[in-house]
Amino acid sequence: MVAAYALVPGSRSNAYLGDDVGSYVVWGLAVVLALVVVAGILYALKARAKLLSDLTRARRENETQGTNLDALRHEVKSLKNTLDKRPVPTRVKYSIITLGLPRTGKTSLTLKWANPLAVGKDRFGITQFDTYERLVSRIQAEQRLVEHVFEIRDWGGEHVVDAQTELVTLEIHGMLLVVDLAPENASEVSDERVRYQLEEFSPQVLKFLFNPHMVAKCQTVVLFINKSDLLPGRPDDVEKRAKQIFQKLINDLGAYSDRVNIQVMVGSANSGHNAHVLFSHFIEKILPASAHDKSLQQHIGGSERPPPLPAIEKGNGKPL
Repeated sequence: MVAAYALVPGSRSNAYLGDDVGSYVVWGLAVVLALVVVAGILYALKARAKLLSDLTRARRENETQGTNLDALRHEVKSLKNTLDKRPVPTRVKYSIITLGLPRTGKTSLTLKWANPLAVGKDRFGITQFDTYERLVSRIQAEQRLVEHVFEIRDWGGEHVVDAQTELVTLEIHGMLLVVDLAPENASEVSDERVRYQLEEFSPQVLKFLFNPHMVAKCQTVVLFINKSDLLPGRPDDVEKRAKQIFQKLINDLGAYSDRVNIQVMVGSANSGHNAHVLFSHFIEKILPASAHDKSLQQHIGGSERPPPLPAIEKGNGKPL
């Protein structure tokens, strides 16, 4: 009967039991809510700590970058001051022209002896020519820096007549006249080729080339007989034979030896034989002694310096 009473709906015991369950639910929800709040606070604190850490690190990096930037600015300023103190180079150019008929090996020879650092194309009047530049020396005195440069003008063989006309007004310091013993890819000396070149550089043409304006500034003229490797024998015999082949031209050039230094060389642009001698020769004859820097003095005074070339005397083309 007691059990039956306990199960009667609306009884006092059931009311007490309902109140207890509700209290537990409320307290449970309160505890869960409190845990959620605590977790949120802990997360917020952790996030704040991370933000503070990131901010501190960013400030340190910014300070470091600022220090580096200041150092870079100081270095740039120091370099700028150094550059401002460096003298502006002044270039002194010495013009050397190369003349010859087509396919004589002029350009190959120029590239061998000049070893140019700059190559370009230029135009004088109606004639186009290639220009090559070779820095020869740098001379610094106090706040002045002077660069001495060889400017080599390689006139196209097909324009040799035009070049002769325009040379009347050009100021040149050296001339390289290139002839060869045979046409391109030939295996032996060609009398026809030699005869053609002798006609092209006849005494009348040479008279026009060696005009008063030209000889007033020109320090040396080199006749380079190219393709010597077509001749058999020892170097001395080859040189002698090549000069005999062009003896008429050598004799004609000798008529001007009292006005300008004239040299005859025998070599090969293909093998490089005697090509290196041209650079030293032009330095010796064109460049003033005051323009010789230490590097150039070592080059000229070194073991590679060739013996001086014999000049040819007036009239007969024989060495002095």
